[in-house]
Amino acid sequence: MKLNRIVSVTCLAAFLGGCKTVSLENAKPAVVTSHSDQSISALRAAIKDVLNNTQVTVAGNAFTQSSRLVLQRKPIIGPDGLPVQTRVDESPITIKLYKVQNKCVIEYVQNAKLKIVEDLECEIKAEK
Repeated sequence: MKLNRIVSVTCLAAFLGGCKTVSLENAKPAVVTSHSDQSISALRAAIKDVLNNTQVTVAGNAFTQSSRLVLQRKPIIGPDGLPVQTRVDESPITIKLYKVQNKCVIEYVQNAKLKIVEDLECEIKAEK
């Protein structure tokens, strides 16, 4: 009886865990079809999640022209209006948007972390 319970719980956990599993196997680069306050908020939350809770500012035109988004740290500006430090010690962060089946998925390129973005409408980017 105890073994049946363990097997049942294990199968349930595997089934529920599989619901959120995403693979880029059939993914195509995508662009956002249109933004709303809700879609910007969903995109910001998804990016924050793949960056381990790092807060980011997302522009209203993010992913509208390209499937790639490059993020850099905002420079510190002194009281005179000039940057305090002009040297950039960090590489920029690259986020890519893909269409996987009917879902929009972002990938943090540096560590290949994936996240489904709910409330975002995207379409496969046309090849040029």
